[in-house]
Amino acid sequence: MRHAHKVFVISAINFTEGGGYEALKDFIETLIKTLDNNWRIVALVHNKALFKRNKKINYIDNFFMSKNSRCVRLFYEWVYFKYLSIKLNADVWFSFHDITPNVTAKRQAVYCHNVLPFYSLNFCEFFFEPALLLFTKFYGLIYRIGIHKNSHIIVQQDWIKKIFQKSYNCRNIIIAHPVNQPFKINRNLAHLPNSKKITSFIYPAFPRSFKNFEVICSAAEKLNRDGLKNFQIFLTIDGSENRYAKYIVSRYGFIPQLKFIGLQNRQDLIKLYKDANCLIFPSKLESWGLPISEAKFFNLPILVANMPYAKESVGNYSSVNFFAWNNCNQLSKLMKNVVNKKNTFKGNKFSNHKEGFAENWTQLIKMLIKDI
Repeated sequence: MRHAHKVFVISAINFTEGGGYEALKDFIETLIKTLDNNWRIVALVHNKALFKRNKKINYIDNFFMSKNSRCVRLFYEWVYFKYLSIKLNADVWFSFHDITPNVTAKRQAVYCHNVLPFYSLNFCEFFFEPALLLFTKFYGLIYRIGIHKNSHIIVQQDWIKKIFQKSYNCRNIIIAHPVNQPFKINRNLAHLPNSKKITSFIYPAFPRSFKNFEVICSAAEKLNRDGLKNFQIFLTIDGSENRYAKYIVSRYGFIPQLKFIGLQNRQDLIKLYKDANCLIFPSKLESWGLPISEAKFFNLPILVANMPYAKESVGNYSSVNFFAWNNCNQLSKLMKNVVNKKNTFKGNKFSNHKEGFAENWTQLIKMLIKDI
């Protein structure tokens, strides 16, 4: 027997922090605003206390073991969710994190935002994080299982779409940019120019080996050696996080311009952006690169590695320069120009995709529920 309401289920049982969690919160808030009273929303989450209550949505959070074991996670996705989907009688089942679950629903969609399966680790990256190799192989297999059950496969950029088309023979792909609003603050207060004589750069990232902290540190070492002193770089690591972070701090910790401040909460990160003069983003691999969107929100100049994700993430923006991910000399020259206020930015232009594209969460939701 059908429910009086249509049912939209979003499953995201492992998100509790970081960019994925922030994107999930933003998506749920948009879902509540976008769906009319004919819809009932059910969100499967790790801890419902992490989300705002609303009469239009029902949170289910009895999945606490899923973060401790991949086997338990797969049991939920491939066994328990089958039972739950029949009970909920879902019209739309949207899996927000990568795995295609075994469910019964009128329409099923999956959000594939993990791009590690399409990345080849070098020797140093394998040394620092050997588990990444297993993770890339594991996710490459997980993506493949059941992927053609989905009415829609959601990715964040065109280069990822092309890989899915080639690797999995998928055609029902939507590109969705995860940039509704990076911060819930007054835009008029977003950036007050830093008038200090010391130029501040920031790179907010968790220390994964492919995040490429070393090119920033090597550029700082070169500038320091060349006599340029009036700058500082805030890096959100302190050496305690993992083997890679420990190496970076031990190798470059003697450079006074490098400030290893550890992971930051949301409010402290906002302050860092407001006080900064420039974002450096040297990562070799991203599905999007949220700090790029955040820096744009604060009208910050950006120096970003010239990698497949970069041009689409930056979009239309005048205050940006690109550099080779492994060229500390090129980066140091760009940094020197920022310090000396010789801001000769080349800028970037990007045209949105004409088909199969959602510019924001609202457009994506409307595509997922169309004709139901």
